[in-house]
Amino acid sequence: MKVKPRIVGGVVACGRASIALLLLLVAPGTATAAPPEIGEADLVVSLVRGRLGESTRELAIKDNVYSQEVVETDADAAARLIFLDGTELSMGPSSRMVLDRYVYDPSAGTGEMAMRMVTGVFEFASGNIPSSGYDIGTPFGNLAIRGTRCVVDVVAGSRLVLRCSEVDPEGVSIAGETVNEDSDCLLVPLPGTGNPVFLGNDECEDELARAQQMFAALGLVEPAAGPVSPDDFGVAQGPGAEDDPEPPGFGGGG
Repeated sequence: MKVKPRIVGGVVACGRASIALLLLLVAPGTATAAPPEIGEADLVVSLVRGRLGESTRELAIKDNVYSQEVVETDADAAARLIFLDGTELSMGPSSRMVLDRYVYDPSAGTGEMAMRMVTGVFEFASGNIPSSGYDIGTPFGNLAIRGTRCVVDVVAGSRLVLRCSEVDPEGVSIAGETVNEDSDCLLVPLPGTGNPVFLGNDECEDELARAQQMFAALGLVEPAAGPVSPDDFGVAQGPGAEDDPEPPGFGGGG
C-alpha cells in the first residue's frame, strides 16, 4: 500500500519516520543558557550600547548588565555600572570594555571579576571582591588592583594614563611600575616604545581631559570649564521614557 505524504505544521510528514522527526522538532529546546546578570547601569548619558553575542541593545538606566557583554559609549556618551558586590565602573566618551567573567558569593566573601578596558576613559572603584579576585586587562598590561579608586585613560595604539584618588598601601601596579600615593599619575607608552614615566600635575590634567568630560557628563564633579547642561548629552531616562522605545536584543533590567 502506497502511503501518501501529509503536510503537518508546515512539515511534510510520511509514516513513522516522520513522527520521529516531528517529535524532534517540537521537543524542548536545548538553547544555551543566557549569561548571568552581574550588575546594572546606574547612570546612562546619551547613547551607550551593550553587545552580547549577536544581539545589540541601547542601555538605559536600571538595565541589567551581563557576563561576557561588551559595553560601548558614543563620542558624547558616558555610563556608570554598579556590580553585585559594589564594584563601580564609570565609562567616558568613545569607550569600550568587555566584561569577561564575574563570580560573587556574598555569604563566603569570595568572588572573581575579569574585564578588559579596550579603549577610552574609565574610573574603577573596587567593591567587596577580594583584591586577588580582580583581573583588569588593558592593551598595555594588566592592572594589579588592591582596594582602590583609579582613573584609567586608554588610547589604543598609543598610551595609557593611570591616576588614583584612593590607594591601598600596597599600591596599584602596571608595566612594572606602582602607583602608591594619592594623585600619582603614571603614563605607560605602547610596549616596546619606551618606559613608563610619572607626570607632573599639569601634564596629568592635560592627558586626562577626557576624564573631566566623563565626570561632567555623569554629574560626579563640576568640570573645570563649568557645568555641562543635560541638554548637551540627552540623558536616557529608562525604558518608559518618551521617545525611548524598547531596545532590541536580550533582556532588560528592572
